[in-house]
Amino acid sequence: RRTTVGDDISMESGYVKHQKMDKDNVCDAISNLPESVLLHILSFLPMIDAIRTVMVPRFRYLWTSTRHLSFDYCAYLNCNEEEEEEDPAFEVRERFVNFIDHVLTLHENPTIDSFRVSLNYAAMVYPDGVTEEIRRLNKMGTWIHFAARRKVKFLDLNFLGCAEGIPANLYVLPSIVLWCSSLVELKLASCEVGPMGRVQLRSLKKLFMKQIDLTDKQLADILSGFPLLKELSLEDCDDLREPKFCSGLSIEELNLVD
Repeated sequence: RRTTVGDDISMESGYVKHQKMDKDNVCDAISNLPESVLLHILSFLPMIDAIRTVMVPRFRYLWTSTRHLSFDYCAYLNCNEEEEEEDPAFEVRERFVNFIDHVLTLHENPTIDSFRVSLNYAAMVYPDGVTEEIRRLNKMGTWIHFAARRKVKFLDLNFLGCAEGIPANLYVLPSIVLWCSSLVELKLASCEVGPMGRVQLRSLKKLFMKQIDLTDKQLADILSGFPLLKELSLEDCDDLREPKFCSGLSIEELNLVD
């Protein structure tokens, strides 16, 4: 049978109608999902994408209750579409900082399971001047204190972001990170451990450190406060010479990468 233009239009109309029905079915399926499942879906998204779900009626403002907060500068900037300039515009970095502040202000859940920040610290503070650097340092400290107050279980602080190499300047980690008794897993990248006092991470089971400015003594002092530590990973921690591990530790998995 020879097909006509009318047949083609009819087939196309049927295809469009079928697509619309599929879309409606998906929307109906989402509408019927329990809130716990929707929150689980949000847990896999960077916050910039989680907030975009307000366009879906069933999600609406659920993102303010998520127990998983992830702030990735590369996802925010969309590195794949970034212009060829080596240093992104100051305005974009400023918007990212303000974005995190805004999200934390609106967040309503009294506890969180995970808190992740990934950014290129060196690019965030230079060459904007000393005053700008101090302001940004205070901002980052505020974010970390927020996570600690919400009894975070998994903390991931990456101050290298999607940059490469070892930065000349490192963010000095606030001591509260090593006092946060709720932590079960801690990931740190490209920062410096400052004066610690007494380390009290009694629940910590996993510790990952990459490009951390850390001496043998500092490492020993830190590990003495992790009685339940099961997994330890140290990568490119160049200041370590002959690290020693406390006899009381029961580490089951140890990874040392130079």
